[in-house]
Amino acid sequence: MQELYTEGINDLSKELNEFSNDSKVVIIAAGNGTRLQPLSNNRPKCLINILGLSIIERILNSVKEIGLTNIIIVTGYKRKIIKSEIGDGKKYGVSIQYIYNSEWEKGNATSVYSVRNIVGDDFILLMADHLFDSQNLKKVIDFPLIKNTCLLAIDSNIDHIYDVQEATKVDLDNSIITNIGKELLNYNAIDTGMFRFRRSIFDALEKSFAENKYNIQDGIKYLIQNGLMYGTDIGDKFWQDIDTQVDLQHVETQLLELQNKAYGSYGL
Repeated sequence: MQELYTEGINDLSKELNEFSNDSKVVIIAAGNGTRLQPLSNNRPKCLINILGLSIIERILNSVKEIGLTNIIIVTGYKRKIIKSEIGDGKKYGVSIQYIYNSEWEKGNATSVYSVRNIVGDDFILLMADHLFDSQNLKKVIDFPLIKNTCLLAIDSNIDHIYDVQEATKVDLDNSIITNIGKELLNYNAIDTGMFRFRRSIFDALEKSFAENKYNIQDGIKYLIQNGLMYGTDIGDKFWQDIDTQVDLQHVETQLLELQNKAYGSYGL
């Protein structure tokens, strides 16, 4: 009996994939940030300054802090400005490869699909308008994923989300995501915009594209149908998406409070 148990554990360990520090971190920075106009009229949203650093610089610092250095930035709107200001990543201690997504206006799923030939079977996906504590990302890469399954960092502390109406809602049964979308009436967590994907996401996106659906959540719904989408809760750690000038003011206040508490890391 003990031998059978040991064999079972060994078989399971073969299925579990540890995230390699050599794996890619993909940052989607293709959108035009229309809700942040006029700030985004002449430059991408990810380059907007918050307390001395641009949004994407804070993201790069957080990624580097936990030892990930292979970055892919997917660009679209004002792509040359991003590449000119951020460069090859050396000043941030990372290596950056740029991919231009000519179909960025269709939806953010096209930006994910654009990296299909340059990522392996395990990669991180981040949004260039989401700030986060680096420990959120550490939790994602440490999660024991089984082959073909994908992961979303979620926030179950819904009462502390100041803009729930704008947030993407998630419903989970234990750690398995059963539904996702902005219009969900029944949900128990919020999507924080931080993913760990396998190549199964590309098959799912192809199915959603066939239906002329180009949002990441559209592809994720196919993963959900097959029980391949998991969630991990970030607990009380900081994160914030930035869509409007009100969001900018809110995140500045949050960062100042966190700096005063010397709490965590969020791309300083």
